[in-house]
Amino acid sequence: MVIQISAATKILVVHEPVCFNLGFRGLIGFCRNILKTEPMTGAYFVFRSKTRKQIRVLTYDGDGWWLATKLFSKGSIKTWTSDDENITQIAARDLLTLLWRGSPSAAGFPDFWKRIDGM
Repeated sequence: MVIQISAATKILVVHEPVCFNLGFRGLIGFCRNILKTEPMTGAYFVFRSKTRKQIRVLTYDGDGWWLATKLFSKGSIKTWTSDDENITQIAARDLLTLLWRGSPSAAGFPDFWKRIDGM
């Protein structure tokens, strides 16, 4: 099975790095206790490691949990979202850019014609 990311997928990027030793249950608890967000909504939660060499995506598909990890073979993530809040909602295109170690703000994407789900 392949995880599909559509334009309507809610994607939440966590600003602070997390310890990747947490695993499924630790990240689920992090979402509930620290972010005060229920991870069983089907949203994608995106985390980065302290070294910026890994990204993890946690989601619940209605039947079980998915935890995808990308370990960069060269380099590290140069940019990451930051805000006064703990998490920021981003678009699918921004997540794909982050997964390629790019900067969504520097990508030059055009504005959305119609906003989806409060993005």
